[in-house]
Amino acid sequence: MLRSIKFKNAYLLSLLTLSGLTQLSGCSHLNMPAAKETLAPEAVEMKSGFVNARLSTPVEEAPTYSSMDAQTMYQLMIAEMLITHGQFQDAFDLMIPIAQKRREPEITQRVFQLSMQTMNLLSMKQATTLLKEVEPDKAVTWQAAYLLSLQEGELEAAFKEWQRYVKLADAEMRAKSAIDEDSVTSKLSQQQTFESLVLDTANRVAQSSAAEYGLAFLKEIQKQYPQERVVGYALGAAALAYQDYSVALTSLWASEKSYQGVEDKTVIYEDIYTKLAQAYLGATSYEEGLNKLAGYAAQNPNIWRFQEQYARLEVKAERYESAVQRYSMIVEQFPQAYTSRLSLALLLMEQKQFPQADDLLNPLLNVPSFQSISLYYSGVSKKSQNQPEQALLFFKQIVEGEFYIEAQLQIAELEYPKIGLTKVLEQLETLNAEDPEDQLKLYRAKAIFYKAADNIPQAIQNYELALNIMPSNIDILFSQAALFYETADYQSYEDRLNRVLALKPNQVDALNALGYYFVEQNIHLDKAEDLLAKAVAIAPDAYYVLDSQGWLRYMQARYSEAEVLLEKAMALKTDEEVLMHLIKTKWQLSKFSEAQGLWDKYAPQFPENEDLQSLMRNLSKN
Repeated sequence: MLRSIKFKNAYLLSLLTLSGLTQLSGCSHLNMPAAKETLAPEAVEMKSGFVNARLSTPVEEAPTYSSMDAQTMYQLMIAEMLITHGQFQDAFDLMIPIAQKRREPEITQRVFQLSMQTMNLLSMKQATTLLKEVEPDKAVTWQAAYLLSLQEGELEAAFKEWQRYVKLADAEMRAKSAIDEDSVTSKLSQQQTFESLVLDTANRVAQSSAAEYGLAFLKEIQKQYPQERVVGYALGAAALAYQDYSVALTSLWASEKSYQGVEDKTVIYEDIYTKLAQAYLGATSYEEGLNKLAGYAAQNPNIWRFQEQYARLEVKAERYESAVQRYSMIVEQFPQAYTSRLSLALLLMEQKQFPQADDLLNPLLNVPSFQSISLYYSGVSKKSQNQPEQALLFFKQIVEGEFYIEAQLQIAELEYPKIGLTKVLEQLETLNAEDPEDQLKLYRAKAIFYKAADNIPQAIQNYELALNIMPSNIDILFSQAALFYETADYQSYEDRLNRVLALKPNQVDALNALGYYFVEQNIHLDKAEDLLAKAVAIAPDAYYVLDSQGWLRYMQARYSEAEVLLEKAMALKTDEEVLMHLIKTKWQLSKFSEAQGLWDKYAPQFPENEDLQSLMRNLSKN
């Protein structure tokens, strides 16, 4: 029996049934995959400009070259033709000797653009060296130079080149704006220019350099320019991009402090708090983040980009009601906050408020960047409301993109009762799953359908194919383990659980399942003792873990201790297996009337459990 091996967690149970297809995307309604996060508006239009900068300069249309001999012109024409076919390295190899010989700014710039597209460090260095010789007074020359030096870990050279870049870029920007250097306006614009250059620097560094070099470089800028508030913010933002949340939090809080007392805090100050919330999310310090940012959240209800991130902290901390209220406030005040609208819909779906979720999802169906995800979750909502035909209409509108495979799996699940296993498998075979994650989802789906059709060997085989793609997938290891137990392949069952524990030593369900298995088989009780003690320490209020430990005490003939544990488990959840264990324990303690009272009170709730229904009769015989 599946329950006897203690997969009592509802999520783990769902992995082995058709309902497990809902989890194939690797997320619940409350946890969208990371890829979906890029849909957030702040990722598209950050006020600080700290996104969308490129290290590489795209290759523009071919310029009109100055007069040259026929042979050189022919070589350049061949190179331009190679560029149109995406053969950047071949084009570069043809063009670089010409640029080195002629030393003309036009060709040099073209070669430099091309080198960036080759992604070849040697080619980029050749082009940059030439650029420094031909156009030493251009800011872009030294921008490329410091970024390349950073990629090679040459921090001292990179900093000197960066300083030269800043000086030239500042002059170019002021010249372009035709600002009088002696005016007050000039002084203000110089400050703004420096801020812009530092933000651009941090963004490019985070995109192109290893964290070790990038953060050290930005810390050197901070050391050399301690009076510039923007540098701390830039360092924190780059650390966030590098996922170094400790440095991000330290730097962002220091930057926030530096802005205290400044009348015009600018949009950077607002973005500091948004990034602080993101850093707490990344560090999984949800409660700490909520507590430290609570004052700012209360004082600034209209800064919706920050409020979105704060609401995400509330979700992660399982403060769902607060999150619903906050997302509702955002959506009401800012209709364009599409991420908040989607998040609120998913929260309401989790709370089974499907009609309200549908009302929130409907407007997103007309927003191009949200169309696919809103179609998918509209389908999930209709399916959850037992409206399969409506659900199919939504799923079938998804014909490409990242939700296509998930939609097809949902369609297969809905059509399975009508068309059967063979037709469903034929449909799945038509899906072109090139991405490993999509391949894994398909194997897992096939395993679930084979399980539903009672073809356990094929289900096990498809789980094995999925594990070949992702050996560390804990859900699949659990699912396969349960099938091994069902087929009495106990060695393989034990092996899969041990693999889970090798990956996550504190995985409560694995600790409990393996510990209870030893108890049930009456083997390795010393190992069971260690496993279940660890599980109880991690999850002291998990009823099924307390039940397992209680049953271990029963097998050890420590009936009074077993009674305490099993009564606590029963108080947490009225479970049929816990009930049977507690009745047997009472009987061993000669508390016959208490055992009979438990049976009289709870056995009618489980009429299909034959073992429970006959329990008192069997105990009386003994």
